[in-house]
Amino acid sequence: MVKLPKAALCMALLGLMLLLAGCSRGESPTELPVTETPPPSDQSTETPPTSDQSDEAPTSEAPASGASAAQALADFVEVFNAGDEDLLEAFATQRFSSALISQKGGLELIRYVLGRIYAEHGRVALREVVQETGDSITAWIQSEATGVWFLTTLTLEGEAEQSQIVRLDMIPDEGPAGVQEPAAPLAAEEFAALVDAHLDGLEEQGLFSGVVLIAHEGEILLLRAMGPMNEDGDLNNTDTRFALASTSKMFTAAAVVQLADQGLLDLDDPVSMYLPDYPEEMIQGVTIRHLLTHTSGLGSFFYSDIQPLTTVDQMLLVPIEPPAFAPGADYRYSNGGFVLLGGVIERASGQ
Repeated sequence: MVKLPKAALCMALLGLMLLLAGCSRGESPTELPVTETPPPSDQSTETPPTSDQSDEAPTSEAPASGASAAQALADFVEVFNAGDEDLLEAFATQRFSSALISQKGGLELIRYVLGRIYAEHGRVALREVVQETGDSITAWIQSEATGVWFLTTLTLEGEAEQSQIVRLDMIPDEGPAGVQEPAAPLAAEEFAALVDAHLDGLEEQGLFSGVVLIAHEGEILLLRAMGPMNEDGDLNNTDTRFALASTSKMFTAAAVVQLADQGLLDLDDPVSMYLPDYPEEMIQGVTIRHLLTHTSGLGSFFYSDIQPLTTVDQMLLVPIEPPAFAPGADYRYSNGGFVLLGGVIERASGQ
């Protein structure tokens, strides 16, 4: 028997989507402050106002600033549910603070990541308010199609109609207490059948493109490819190769720790020891540990400068956002930091 709660099914599928869909360009997973399970609960908890769920074509103008965080969150849901990337970009331009836009990699990346979330999960609904003050709200949002829950926090700063959104975190989670099904053990075959049935629904709605493999004790229980592999409409097959995107960070981190175990580096070594030619003002005081824990202060790439790259040395030439704080002083998800770790691995290992 495989002891897997039924309520974990959608979260398992979400992991499969992130690993297999391979469409990311450097997201912070999520951690775009927006962001990727069970069906809606019948809870009577009061919710913030939701948008009109009509099928009218979206306008090209984002809703004007509201006076409360609850209204701002409702406005965001309205824009998100339109499924229009131009409207999403307009909303971010008008309502996000410049600091938030910079922190999340710029308007182009915000537009892309939000568009991907909509493509994978469709429309969302506000289900339950967890905590609310005048300028901040935390609430449960759920995808109407996939059932995935997001614990979402939005914070405003500024006076009334002139306020701007300075934080918008949308973190996938198991959902509010009380909505999960009892944790009953499933036979491996049962689990595979549930996944297969769930994939049927996603395929019908065009919400999943990828390959799913489930095996137990050496036996393949489910191997299924679906959806287009490219914009030309070619369909995925079981041999399709996918971009791993930020999933590869796990392999980078594992390689660093293995080198530390072998005595070829120390996690508290300065990065400059391994990358002496890298601009000193970017990595002054930064250690390998800072890069691993996203506490270096460094940000992401300047995407407009990215060309097809095949080596770490080429990637090290791509400009990275300058440090936002002193090393170790705060947390900032950093794609650029893991490129530097790639350079450290090559120098320390000699490979």
